[in-house]
Amino acid sequence: MKQWDSLKKSFELEKLSHAYIFSGNDEAGKREIALKLAKFINCEQRAKSEKPCAACGTCRAIQERRFSDVTFLGPEGISESTEGKPAFAKASSGKEIKISQIRDLAAYLSLGAWVSPYKIAIIEKADAMNQEAQ
Repeated sequence: MKQWDSLKKSFELEKLSHAYIFSGNDEAGKREIALKLAKFINCEQRAKSEKPCAACGTCRAIQERRFSDVTFLGPEGISESTEGKPAFAKASSGKEIKISQIRDLAAYLSLGAWVSPYKIAIIEKADAMNQEAQ
């Protein structure tokens, strides 16, 4: 996959951007590439493979949305929060991402990573941000 090769090469050359936007009609595909990148960056077995192993504790925790340094935000708020991890984005009362969720996310991301070199936020359905949140 051309997109994956480009992201992987950027990481290997230590040239990752601070943010990526995945666009297109394939919701599952966009989510999968974001999860794959988050897993690859943090995978315990990365040096042995061209892709995340999906078997180590870190890869499994990211897939199950319970890894402390990878968080998810969407129109309904944070998907799941880990025990001891702040639920920085309260559930939204509608089908949009509100400015309060983005402010809470910014405050959360301003803190250092806990167990990995990077803190990652995956914003699902970013097109659902209301005007203030954009």
